[in-house]
Amino acid sequence: MGQRIDGLVELVKANWPWRETDADQIAKLLEQKESLKQRREQLDDDIIKLEKVEGSLLTQGKQETSKIVKKRLAREIAELRRDLGRQNAIAGMYGGQIKVIGTNIHNMVLLQEGRAIGVLPDVESLTINAVRAEEFLETVQAAAETATGLDAGMNFDMAQDEAEILAEFDAPEIVEELAETVPPIEQESFEDWPVQPVAEVVAEKKRVTEKATS
Repeated sequence: MGQRIDGLVELVKANWPWRETDADQIAKLLEQKESLKQRREQLDDDIIKLEKVEGSLLTQGKQETSKIVKKRLAREIAELRRDLGRQNAIAGMYGGQIKVIGTNIHNMVLLQEGRAIGVLPDVESLTINAVRAEEFLETVQAAAETATGLDAGMNFDMAQDEAEILAEFDAPEIVEELAETVPPIEQESFEDWPVQPVAEVVAEKKRVTEKATS
């Protein structure tokens, strides 16, 4: 019974068009691209070897004096160049396939990343939101202008206040002007003070004492 179920499952898998995910398709394409690159690199190495052989044969043909040998070398070079042409054609085919697969991978990665972001707003939604945002900014601007003129107990003009402050910046210092116009006060020295004789001080003290006791 179990074998029959497994057989049915395999039969369904073989005939059912299973849908691969983008990641699976990208991974498969990357493997194909890498395989083509390795083939192209191996083919490039073979072409380089053939070109070296061609150069060596050409050198021999230039140095050879025998016509028979020259004819043989010419035949070998002709066959070698036809082989090089075929190899270059295959290399060009590999290069084209690598380019096509690379472009397909690039586009699929873009789609995959775009789907990961989610659904973007359409043109209609963008337009509606832009209009709403503009109306909101206009409302805030109008409210700010109204609030500026409704400050309780604050009747002032910003432009006038700024002009007065700028005038204060340019006004001269009053303290410095007064310091320059008021003459300095002359200080008297102790030597200029009047000195009362000692005898007069004693006599004055004696009169005050007698007056207090009488």
